[in-house]
Amino acid sequence: MKLTEKYVAEQTDCVQRNLEGYKNYKTNVCTQMRIGVTKQFCEGKEKILSVGCGAFEPIFLKATHALDATPVSGELLKQQGWQGEFRQGSCDELPYPDKFFDVAVCSEVLEHLPDDEMIARTFREVDRVAKTWIFTTPDESKCRYWTQDKSHLQFWNREQLLQKVPKEVAASASVGGLSIFTFVWKGQTPSYLQSPMSLRAPALCKREGQRPSA
Repeated sequence: MKLTEKYVAEQTDCVQRNLEGYKNYKTNVCTQMRIGVTKQFCEGKEKILSVGCGAFEPIFLKATHALDATPVSGELLKQQGWQGEFRQGSCDELPYPDKFFDVAVCSEVLEHLPDDEMIARTFREVDRVAKTWIFTTPDESKCRYWTQDKSHLQFWNREQLLQKVPKEVAASASVGGLSIFTFVWKGQTPSYLQSPMSLRAPALCKREGQRPSA
């Protein structure tokens, strides 16, 4: 997707609003729970990419690389001491070689994308550049608060999110295991290996594994 001046301005506004709202994000329970799920998925990995990173996610993930539509994200990350590599770009056109990353995190990004074609391209690009990945997005049916954000354009529950995955990506993920799960904003932070919980924020992940021998 071409990063138009209007789109970059919209994403800059979103990043700044989120950071303003999460001034105490290091102790914010909701933020910590979401980060906890994605951070757990990244444990033990060396090359970690944060897609649509915003102003603080790469810090929690200890991401080595980050990409966002607005350069403001990179500036804010550097101001907070993050020392990874930041690039400005679109999540559906990632400027990295195939399978360059051990894991890619695309958290709370899909709901900002304008159409299904861009969502499909984003799934394909993340799957192309990373060996494993995890996506999370708000559940519209349970999180009405998120629908009030003007930058949130689409919402899905677990089943609807799964339907957005291109067939070839789902086929690739089946080698190691394509899992969809949900986590809640209150209570104990769940492991991505646990059974689905009450619908709050659906997440989709591809884990490492070997294709069974014929």
